[in-house]
Amino acid sequence: MPESDIISIEILGTKLQLRAGERPEAVKKAAMYVREMVHDLRERAPSAPSIQIALLTAINIANELLQVSGQEQASIDQLLEKAQNILAKTDHSGFHYTGSHFKSEFE
Repeated sequence: MPESDIISIEILGTKLQLRAGERPEAVKKAAMYVREMVHDLRERAPSAPSIQIALLTAINIANELLQVSGQEQASIDQLLEKAQNILAKTDHSGFHYTGSHFKSEFE
């Protein structure tokens, strides 16, 4: 593996060598984000054990991801509902949105 495919970062005193794969900038950005969040938590709780800081960081990031995923899914659901309403008004095509995909009355 070429040296350029490896990203080095230190978080909580631990040096990590990350394989960048096909998206080195994304991996680097993610690693820097984690390091920043760890740093922020460490500043607020300087005496907390490293494992606690790491776990709280993981929980915070997972919470952010779930919030974004939920917002995206709500937006998708709204758009699909609008599409279904437009179809119903224009051509009575027999397609209906079931919450995860369009379904035909003919299925």
